[in-house]
Amino acid sequence: IWGGLGADCYVDSYNFMTRAYATSAIPMAIMVAIWCVWGLRRLYTGSGQIERRARILSQHTEASLLLSYLVLPTVVGVQFKSLRCSELEGLGVRYLRADSSIDCDSPEYDNFVGNIAWLLAIYLCIPLAYLGLLYRVSDRLHTPAGTDDDAQQKILDEAALKLQEESDPELRPLKFLYKGYRPQYWYWEVVESYRRILFMSVLTVVDTPVRRGFVGAGLGLVGTFVYREVAPYQRSTTNVLNIAVQYQISLTFTYASLLLNHDGTGYTGVLAGIGEETAGGVMGIANLSMWILGAYFGGTFLRKVQLQNERIREAMAEQMAREAAHAEGQALPQVLQDFTPFA
Repeated sequence: IWGGLGADCYVDSYNFMTRAYATSAIPMAIMVAIWCVWGLRRLYTGSGQIERRARILSQHTEASLLLSYLVLPTVVGVQFKSLRCSELEGLGVRYLRADSSIDCDSPEYDNFVGNIAWLLAIYLCIPLAYLGLLYRVSDRLHTPAGTDDDAQQKILDEAALKLQEESDPELRPLKFLYKGYRPQYWYWEVVESYRRILFMSVLTVVDTPVRRGFVGAGLGLVGTFVYREVAPYQRSTTNVLNIAVQYQISLTFTYASLLLNHDGTGYTGVLAGIGEETAGGVMGIANLSMWILGAYFGGTFLRKVQLQNERIREAMAEQMAREAAHAEGQALPQVLQDFTPFA
């Protein structure tokens, strides 16, 4: 959304530097508005309503984190593009690749670079803020250690953890950052955030499209090896799907690099003799197949979640029944309960 604002069609003075400023400032303005509303709600909440105040703080914290999570890759991508200049050969004139009307040697652009560098640093620190918030509650992000044989107790522990996630005002706003990962990888969303920034932003500074394609393919292979060895997700199907996506990213970048071998009349090199429709169709089918695979694994995951919730309900019902039977067994016989001495 932020990177696609086309205000230059309506405002003559709107160029890519203005777009970078607006893209960076709009989420910040929304963030300020979120916390201004929090201040008003807290002001009208009595000092004795401690739980309500904690719930209000949790709601606004979650809204702020979700906003930052959604806009982070796009905002950083626009900021990186606003710093990428090229030089006209033989003329020594430098211009912004994203907007050729901007002179990279002008005083205005030098001032812009100084300002946008600070904004870029702020946005790049957002995942570190995630890490700090998650670290504070990392000891509460896993079930108690127990034996693998006690399956029913494990289900009850998972149910207790879910209940804690919904009731704990510190865990609730962070839930989307650690859900789905194995307990020892509670921080992995921070790694994912920087990986998204790397692919969507840092690759734009690579000078030529061919090099950019092969760098992207190499990073995709590195991601494949890392995810295969680490397997950070709780569900094996999610780990398999994620590895497949890493292969897809690597192959897409490789294929894009091969598509650049075009002499104006047709493809050369590996794709020589292949028509443009065939080349586009192969890539379209390959990416569509990944969507189908993702839909299959998604349906499988939802089915497993439903079955797990049913097992949790059954285990909790059995636990309550055992506790009720135990309490009844510990009670005195009705005759003794009705006995009144010296009646």
